[in-house]
Amino acid sequence: MIKIGITGGIGSGKTTVCKVFENMGIPVYYADEHARNITLFSDESKKAILTKFGAEILDTYGEIDRLKLASIIFSDKANTQWLNELIHPLVKIHFENWITQHKTSKIIVKEAALIFESGSDKLLDAVYTVIRPLEDRITSVMQRSNLSRLEVEDRMNKQSSDDFKIEKSTGVIYNDNSDFILDQVCQILSKYLP
Repeated sequence: MIKIGITGGIGSGKTTVCKVFENMGIPVYYADEHARNITLFSDESKKAILTKFGAEILDTYGEIDRLKLASIIFSDKANTQWLNELIHPLVKIHFENWITQHKTSKIIVKEAALIFESGSDKLLDAVYTVIRPLEDRITSVMQRSNLSRLEVEDRMNKQSSDDFKIEKSTGVIYNDNSDFILDQVCQILSKYLP
């Protein structure tokens, strides 16, 4: 089995690229989505988050309020690191179980913003970074997440740079108006499929 990672900064279009892989029959593991679910619904992580941040983190239904948690996490680098150290091992176990469920697949894809930062690149055969013009990224995230430009820029500034990711990557996928994502995905698959 060939394991390909897809990474990139916020608003780069990782999910768009991964949907192309999925439409071609390649199983995709959305690590960021699973991390959110583990954060919100895993008894282990909920207990740790409540202990760390208190009941103010809960909504009126007694569940973790994603917006409150995001506000706390993105406002303090130490809190970001703490949450990553809590969640990444749980996501790693979940990913390993997911791989077992897809053991007959010749290729699988893992989508994650923090592939290099979490060390999960060591478990992959190749990693491709999705890049997109900055203004397109900002506009996309503002629309998708209902954030101000300042909030989006602040989150971007707290992430690893494109240059950092590109330097460590096998290759780059361009998400702009001049390069077709489907063609780039086909080129990647042609390297790994007989």
